[in-house]
Amino acid sequence: MVCACAFVFPSSGFAEKEKEEVKEMPEPTVLDSARFLVLREGNVVQFGRYKIVRSNHSNRIFSGGLQRALTESVEPDAYKEMKARARRKLYGAKHGHHFEFSNEGAFEKYRGWTVIGATRSDFRLIRRGDGYVHRTEGSGGSSSNKVAAPAGTMPFDAGQFILVRMAFERARKAGGSLTVINPKTGEMGILTVALGEGNQYTINGLGQTGRVIVDDSGRIVTYHFGDLEFFREGTR
Repeated sequence: MVCACAFVFPSSGFAEKEKEEVKEMPEPTVLDSARFLVLREGNVVQFGRYKIVRSNHSNRIFSGGLQRALTESVEPDAYKEMKARARRKLYGAKHGHHFEFSNEGAFEKYRGWTVIGATRSDFRLIRRGDGYVHRTEGSGGSSSNKVAAPAGTMPFDAGQFILVRMAFERARKAGGSLTVINPKTGEMGILTVALGEGNQYTINGLGQTGRVIVDDSGRIVTYHFGDLEFFREGTR
């Protein structure tokens, strides 16, 4: 004999209680957000974006960004008029970045990655005691080493706008100098920031020199490095 039975469990209110306990994550507060173009001899050769937010759940600060090269240079007005599909056909190498800071604002973690063709490389900096653990992973294998560095150390690469943005602000607030580390190589150095005429600053670090121009609120408007001009095209 086959018994077709329907089992009905009494309503204990468990499901309702579970729903009440699961709260939606509050939207983060955007502290700064921008898109930018990178020009060489007046033509667009790279583009990028970044965002810095404060979590309204943990009160920690996070920032992330992406910088991407084009396979051929494009006149700025033509680039702005291009459809997204046409732009994607020009996408080349990309560099991604992600920062994490403590509730007190101390830099704790950085993760970066580079994708060139089919090759990907990852770089990490993690605060440990009196320094950082520097890790690299890629097609050539992986490595890890401990780098002694003060707590205020920041990742820096003069060719990556978000790294310039983050380190520049910290160095300026620190009185004009800051210990920095190249997240790809682990090389240590000192970044110096010197105010010139108007709202123009010269920055030097890890053998690289650039020129930053800020607006009256202190936000970077343009940044010059070598033959490249980084132009902030949008803010929020």
